[in-house]
Amino acid sequence: MLVKNKKVIYPEITIQRKVPVTFVAGENAAFLKKVHLSLRNVSLFNYTNVNVTPEGIVFTNFKIDEDLLIYPKHKKIYNKLYLLSSLIKRKKITLPANENYLLCFDYWSNGIFHWMCDVLPRIEAIKDITKNLVLLLPKDFKFEYIHETLKAFTFKDIYYVSDSTYLNCKNLISPQQITTSGQIRPDNILNLRQTLLDYFIPKFTGKFSSCNIYISRNKAKYRKVINEAELHPVLNKFGFKIIYFEDHSVCEQIEICYNANTIVSIHGANLTNIIFMQPGKNVLEFRKKDDLDNNYFYELADSVNCNYYFINCNYEDKTPGNNTFSLYVDANTLETTLSHLSSFV
Repeated sequence: MLVKNKKVIYPEITIQRKVPVTFVAGENAAFLKKVHLSLRNVSLFNYTNVNVTPEGIVFTNFKIDEDLLIYPKHKKIYNKLYLLSSLIKRKKITLPANENYLLCFDYWSNGIFHWMCDVLPRIEAIKDITKNLVLLLPKDFKFEYIHETLKAFTFKDIYYVSDSTYLNCKNLISPQQITTSGQIRPDNILNLRQTLLDYFIPKFTGKFSSCNIYISRNKAKYRKVINEAELHPVLNKFGFKIIYFEDHSVCEQIEICYNANTIVSIHGANLTNIIFMQPGKNVLEFRKKDDLDNNYFYELADSVNCNYYFINCNYEDKTPGNNTFSLYVDANTLETTLSHLSSFV
């Protein structure tokens, strides 16, 4: 039997968001279901004598705790067959019973958006007690942004979970996902923003002054602006500096976004750092035409009190369903949109 206790750490709330500045009634149905939104309460789970896999699945006696799955439909993947495979292929490690362990990762956590907007919010929710907890973290989580942002918090220790093992924990604590992945809870994300800024601002170099920023994905493997060169004259006209985040440290990326007046980029993880923008600044996202689902950065921009703009774009998608599309951005539409938002800068 899976034994856990729970207590509510965030109450249920209703969110009323601003509509995007470029919203046109009847044309942008994707945003209508996000403007007025109810978010469930959030619980902190305390488990006794459970097992944890490198995917963040909690189980005992072939019973998975489905409360920690990202979406209910994922129980088709994380099921008894998955558990049987883990038990056969992985070595069991029993952790010391005198420690309390913290689980905040899941099977999507290695990407920057999910790390910043799913994992860190769970840590933020209980940061007052993390100094007494040993954080569980997959051994293959090696990206700089993971280890640098964790420095903003205090843990008793970090235990790295090998992919070839699963863990038995006598005492495990896990905050529920703060929201359904892709949604943003404003009070939580603003607290997280402040926690991270308190750590990183003293490390700012002063090299990145206030300016308009275009974040290019031209060095990425996928999800690029196909005709980006055609946009350069327009971007130059409005004083945009072209930035490749691959060329900057995590701290530099945060400093760039913190000082930016306007950030323009294609939909993707590169926009995650708008969390660090100051209130009243502008975000312009290039979106895939007819995309009704990916509204993450609208919610994020609204939650940190920035003005959100978007341009719907034609696209090329060689592997539908994998979110690896590239976009064609109309230069005239970009110029018109920048002309409008420049009055707010």
